[in-house]
Amino acid sequence: MSTFVQATAASLTAAVPDTRQREAKLRRDLRQVERKLARYAEAIARGADFPAVLEAVGARERRENGRLMVLTELKQSAIFAPG
Repeated sequence: MSTFVQATAASLTAAVPDTRQREAKLRRDLRQVERKLARYAEAIARGADFPAVLEAVGARERRENGRLMVLTELKQSAIFAPG
């Protein structure tokens, strides 16, 4: 096997654990966002300042959507990864 092929294979297989670690972190982050969104819903139910809570919910949802997009990209790249 050529040096180039060996180096390429090594870099691709080294990226897999990193991808799994990123996916695990994104999943933890998403669970945290979901918990915070639930707390915002509770705050609204208790009569908290609605505009402030609504703004915070919107910001959390935008972050969650960004994380979901990255997670989807990671999954798609894993599908095409060798091995």
